Amino acid sequence: MPAEALLRPIAHHVLTTDEKNRLKNLEGQIEAAVEMIKSIGDALLEIRDSRLYRQEFSTFDQYCLARWSISRPRAYQLIDMSKLAGQIGARIRYTSITEAHVRELKRVGPDDQAEIWEKTKQRFETDRPSMRQLQEIINEHTGKTETNSGNVLLSSDSVEWYTPEEYTNAARATMNDIELDPASNPIANNWIRARRYFTEQDDGLSLPWESCAVWLNPPYGTTDTGESNQEKWTRRLISEFECGNVTQACCLVNSATGNQWFQPLWSFPICFVSSRIKFLDRNCEKQAQPTHSNVVVYIGPNKAAFVHNFRQFGTIVLPKGGSLGVVA
Repeated sequence: MPAEALLRPIAHHVLTTDEKNRLKNLEGQIEAAVEMIKSIGDALLEIRDSRLYRQEFSTFDQYCLARWSISRPRAYQLIDMSKLAGQIGARIRYTSITEAHVRELKRVGPDDQAEIWEKTKQRFETDRPSMRQLQEIINEHTGKTETNSGNVLLSSDSVEWYTPEEYTNAARATMNDIELDPASNPIANNWIRARRYFTEQDDGLSLPWESCAVWLNPPYGTTDTGESNQEKWTRRLISEFECGNVTQACCLVNSATGNQWFQPLWSFPICFVSSRIKFLDRNCEKQAQPTHSNVVVYIGPNKAAFVHNFRQFGTIVLPKGGSLGVVA
């Protein structure tokens, strides 16, 4: 049966007066609870961004789990729904949108989400579009056919690998801050918490990287011309460091030690991660292990801090002549 058919009311039985009253009461409770989603998301967002949890908890995740028994994915879903409501405004009702809708709308930029939602409602003449209907409009808009339910993030050509928080936390501890993530998006920055970040639409390779500490997890795969994305981004990072625009950086790439683009990285401390990193999908869920091992490269003056914070993840190799050699 089509999903749309499930949403159409089917009148088979007449309710008694007591049942009608009970239904009205229960639906009122649901309506109130659903409308509270925005308030909950707004509150969680402020608690996270202002770090109001810091007196008792080390991380926002710990706070959510201990205080509210809310998992990380659930907390960020609530925050995402709140953000989306703020972007779209009163044209969207929480009783008509699900978290699946929110995830699907993330395939387009914030400026297009309200337009797409309204277009979907108008075309299909419904205030409660199905996922298939929403996907149809988004695919028309983007010229793509993938959906968030697919396994696109596990492809070797995927440009969307979201780094687990333990690695970005270690990078922040090493550099004391993350001032710029030049290859990111709003989803990843929920936990990377870079002061500035560039999205695919911004084209971070063409924008200036000014006097800052950088976290970089570059896009994977290749460009339209066949050039490695990791090569392009690591080359830009090293260049920006050498001219003084980047003060320090942590860069996560494949452990492609035999590739030509990897060779310049041997000039810097490298953490060879012991186990393949289980990256996050759009729902902040860890996925199956990718096909490549990974390294984190540190570029900057705080080598001892890098060793201290990253040795938990694997073996650290210092450049030839380094005083510490290989750190297990």
